[in-house]
Amino acid sequence: CHWLSACSCGMVLRAKRVGHMPVLWTQKLKDGRTDIICIVGPFWPCLMFVTYPLIIGVSLGTAIYMLPGVHILIQIVWAICTTVLLVALALTGCRNPGIVRRWPERPPNCDHWYWSDQVGTFRPPKSQFDGDCGLIIEEFDHTCPWTGTGIGRRNMPAFTTFVSMICVCLIFDILLMVGVGGTTPTSGDE
Repeated sequence: CHWLSACSCGMVLRAKRVGHMPVLWTQKLKDGRTDIICIVGPFWPCLMFVTYPLIIGVSLGTAIYMLPGVHILIQIVWAICTTVLLVALALTGCRNPGIVRRWPERPPNCDHWYWSDQVGTFRPPKSQFDGDCGLIIEEFDHTCPWTGTGIGRRNMPAFTTFVSMICVCLIFDILLMVGVGGTTPTSGDE
């Protein structure tokens, strides 16, 4: 993953890096700081070449073979669930997980912050160093290879939505495959 990421993000896209994470889009704030809009984790190839193809493949199979025979309301609900799943995955995989910027000196009014030897910076409580991402993430939970990134404070809501919708969509697709949705009569069946 690191080799593919270095070649495609570094040489082709000329993306800058924060830790081991390629930054694809930033925005300058009025106070001079940079806000990260789109960043991908160190395992983005797994996201792009495994997770998305699996979800899109199963969804397309369901849309082509299972949906044409069911009621329009079921088709609409299925489309909404699948769309929410794909958007939640995009927001999880491409959003800043809560990266803590470097503070070589303790910030003002932050006496409760701790020193981190791994990165050489002060960090707030409930933040941890993520070795895979190569930086400190606020409220770090884990690194998820399926979404390609670390899961922290800023992408946790999208991650929980993604996990929930994966379960909902899988159950929905299985129910459609076993015929629970029923079929609508065609002109030859009447």
